[in-house]
Amino acid sequence: MVAVELALRTFISAHMNDSHIRVLSDNQGVVATLRKQCSRGREQNLILRTIIGLMQTENIWVDCVWIPTDENIADAPSRGRLPSKKRIFPYP
Repeated sequence: MVAVELALRTFISAHMNDSHIRVLSDNQGVVATLRKQCSRGREQNLILRTIIGLMQTENIWVDCVWIPTDENIADAPSRGRLPSKKRIFPYP
């Protein structure tokens, strides 16, 4: 949930107001919470309230779609497992 908020804030800082943004997540709980706009978790509801407020203020629509973990290119970096420098910078 925090990653979605940070992504949304990044889009806002890049002046991407009045936009439709698709978020791909391998976390079914996050996807369900964003779709239902409510959660059983108190902390998640606090973050969700912030996300919804930002969406309304900046006129941004967030569409959250679930993807399998093995298709999530952000999964390894989010866990501190970064690709080799050669893969990031393939040209000398």
